[in-house]
Amino acid sequence: MDKETPKPKKRKSVEKNIPDLTDLTPENQEYINSLIKTATENYKREVSRTVQEYNTDINNLESIISEYLDEFIILGYTPNGRRTLIRYAPTARGYDSIRDLSRQFMMHLLHNGDIPESL
Repeated sequence: MDKETPKPKKRKSVEKNIPDLTDLTPENQEYINSLIKTATENYKREVSRTVQEYNTDINNLESIISEYLDEFIILGYTPNGRRTLIRYAPTARGYDSIRDLSRQFMMHLLHNGDIPESL
């Protein structure tokens, strides 16, 4: 018995309303270029503002936490899914301490598969 091979589904054609840009006048080209340049500058400005706000928030959080902890590391994700690492160790000794604690944490996590309540 021969098996019939299924026929590929036909894709629905989507009408594209893309204008023909091959015959633009120099004035129209200049206008389009200025629109693109303005949009790019606005986007860069907005991204810069967002990054500045994010960094300000992180610095404020670091300042608050450092009132309660001498050294710390915070790993996490922002609501937008951006990975975040905040670390604070103002001295070489503090850095060594936090590095050793991190190592102990990771070893526990790797061997036991869970996050410890304390170390």
